[in-house]
Amino acid sequence: MKKFLFFLMLLPILLGNAGPNDILASTKLSIVKINYETISGETRGCTGFVVAALLGDVLTAKHCLPEAIGTPIYINEEMAKILKTSDTLALLRITPSKYPALTVRKTNPFPGEKSISFGYAWGIYTVFYRNVAALLGPDLGLDGPITPGMSGGPIIDMTGQVIGINQATSDIVGLACGAGEIREFLEKP
Repeated sequence: MKKFLFFLMLLPILLGNAGPNDILASTKLSIVKINYETISGETRGCTGFVVAALLGDVLTAKHCLPEAIGTPIYINEEMAKILKTSDTLALLRITPSKYPALTVRKTNPFPGEKSISFGYAWGIYTVFYRNVAALLGPDLGLDGPITPGMSGGPIIDMTGQVIGINQATSDIVGLACGAGEIREFLEKP
């Protein structure tokens, strides 16, 4: 029944009639909260998203991982395992088939493209509407800062596909890994 309801939420996107509310509804289950405890006992939080539901694979930003090796990492309160990392990305694994996977777009976005940035800002599920302000090599510049806790969350285009991952911020712009870097990372063994 859950799969049928999820399909109904995806139907407007598949038919090309999706609006922001359809995208919000169809992606919410795929966005996950990542937490770990620091050596000093402080809880740190970030965001991730499911990229392979049958395997339980979750993608996030590498800086969302604890610095201390062996520190337990939790995804929606379930212990996760680190599968691989790059300089900017990390792939984690939880119990398979729990959440639906998001699709990474095959082409890079263009400046001015409308997008939706997802995450758990200060531990609360949060959504920001953004524009891609610039392409900075493999990275994206966004038209607003990234709120603490949203790192590792997906940036989704108006067709419901991932075009980036929230990475860093300054006072006026946010920086994100682009779809090309994400695809390359996921395709490498």
